[in-house]
Order: sequence, then structure tokens, then C-alpha cells
Amino acid sequence: MAEQLYLARKTVIEMLEDRNYKNNFVKNIAFSYFKEIYKKFDNYSGVFDLDANNEKGERTVVKFVKTINSKISHTNGIIETTDSTAGKKELKDLSEFIKEALTTDNDDTIIFIICYGDDLHEMHHTFEKNNRNVQIFHINRLIFNITKHHLVPKHEVLNTDEKIFIKKKLLLSNYEQLPIILTTDVIAKYHNMKHGDVCKIYRPSKNAGHHICYRYCKESVD
Repeated sequence: MAEQLYLARKTVIEMLEDRNYKNNFVKNIAFSYFKEIYKKFDNYSGVFDLDANNEKGERTVVKFVKTINSKISHTNGIIETTDSTAGKKELKDLSEFIKEALTTDNDDTIIFIICYGDDLHEMHHTFEKNNRNVQIFHINRLIFNITKHHLVPKHEVLNTDEKIFIKKKLLLSNYEQLPIILTTDVIAKYHNMKHGDVCKIYRPSKNAGHHICYRYCKESVD
């Protein structure tokens, strides 16, 4: 578990940097030291949590969730369960804890990294969907940074001015004329794309070096 967390935390830092969030992140902690810190790790210790801001003043807080219920003890600190009620309550409690302890507001993004079980459960997806500024990842999905795979092209989320420029350049009457990328797509989620965003994709091209295309982000396909 400590090794998974070590790799996942490094990926999360890279993800924040790719979203243009800055902080004095310590990426390359010696693993021997990391294991010592791990002994103090629980849902509320905050020993691995991250807090970052971007140039717009937007804030993201990352909370690593070790167990489905911090009040339940277990020999290895991991509880294999699909208890949606307990899991949902834990996330709600942690959200309130973050708002109070770190004085976050409703515009700040909270990222939960689930460190128990094999993957996210349906209640995680429901909680994420019902809380616009919350993202939930499972630790197993962050051990390797998917954006660094040689087959994954570079994605870049456009700002408002860039979106307007592209709409005029491509003579679009609306952005839905572009090909679609869903908010649930792993790359869209990595970049925290929201419904209505447009991303620029740099695909390799033998003749031109790279070919640029665009995708419109939607929550679902109608």
C-alpha cells in the first residue's frame, strides 16, 4: 500500500502541475522516509494531502482517504467493503472537515484519492456527480500517469478567449459541432474538464509534425 501511495501521490502532483497549479511540492521523497510518514497516515492526519493555487487564485485541495470509516480499526488500515452509506458519510464528513480546517469555499476544488478497495464504487461516482467541485480518483488508477503514455496525445483546455477564437476560425454556429469528449473520459478527468469546455489535441503527424484537432466536453451523449 505504501508503494502504491508513493507512486500515486507523484502522479497527483504532476496532474496539479498540468492544471497550472503551483506549490512547493516535494515530488521525490526518499521512499524510506515516506514509509515512516506512512505510519501516521489516516483520513484526518493530512500527512500526504496537498494544497495548491493557480494564477487565477483558484484553489485545489487533495485529500487521501485511507479507510471507508476512520472510526473503524483494522489490522492493515484497509477495509474491503461496498457499504455505500458509510462511504458516502465518510466523504461528506471529510468535505466538511476540509472546509472548516482549511477554510475552503464552494469555488475550491476538492480531490479525494480513495485508497481502499480495488476501484471506485457507484456511490463514489454519485457523490462526484452531485458535487460539482469534487473529483474522486482511485489510487490504482494513479500509479502510472496515463498522459505520459506514448500513445496519448497532448490535451490542452482552452480559455474563454481561445474558445471564441476557435469558434470564429472554424465557422461554428455552436461548439457541439465539434467531436465530443465526455467528462468521464480519463484524460478529461485528469485535466478537470467540465461540461462546455473545449480542448485542443496535438496528434502526431508524419508530414506536419503534429495535427491539431478539437473536442467539446459534455457530461453525456444525447
